[in-house]
Amino acid sequence: MQSDIDSQIQGGAATVNSLLNTIASLNKQITTAEVSTPGSAVDLRDQRQTALESLAAQISFTSSPATSGGQIKLTATDASAIRSYSSTATQFANTVAFDGTNLTAGGATLSLTSGSIKGAMDARDGAIQTLRNSLDALADKLVTSVNAAYNPPHHRQFLRRAGPPPAPSRSTPR
Repeated sequence: MQSDIDSQIQGGAATVNSLLNTIASLNKQITTAEVSTPGSAVDLRDQRQTALESLAAQISFTSSPATSGGQIKLTATDASAIRSYSSTATQFANTVAFDGTNLTAGGATLSLTSGSIKGAMDARDGAIQTLRNSLDALADKLVTSVNAAYNPPHHRQFLRRAGPPPAPSRSTPR
C-alpha cells in the first residue's frame, strides 16, 4: 500500500513538471502575442489559468504578476525560506521531484499546505503508518498467544515472529 502511494506521489511530481512546462510555454506565447497589443491573448491566458488550477490541485503555491507583460511568477515555500521560480526561466523544466520521502524543487524540500500530493503524503505518513504499526502489534500478540497456548516450556516455538527475535530472558534456576 505504501509503495502504491509513493508511486502516486511520483506520478504527481511528473504531472507538476508537465504543468510547469505548459505554464512556461504559455507565458512565452502570451508575451509574443501581446508585444503590440497588451491584453489581447485572452485564449492563451484562459489556457494558462486552467493549467494553474490543475497545478493547484497537485501542490500549494502562490502566483503574482511578473514585471514583463503577461508573465506570472510562481512561488512555493520550502522548509526554511521562500523559493521563487520564474515560470519563464529554463530552470523551471523538471525541477520538482519526489525523493522517496518528500517533494523537492531545485533541491529544496517543499513545505506543502494543500493539494493531492500533500494528501497522499499525509495518508502515507499518518493513517497508513498507524495501520501498519497496529497490524504489527496484533501479529506480535498473536504469535505470543499461540506459542504460550500450544508450546510446553523448553520446546520449539509453534510460530515465529517476523523480524529480529526478541531479547532472551534471563531467569535464575531455583
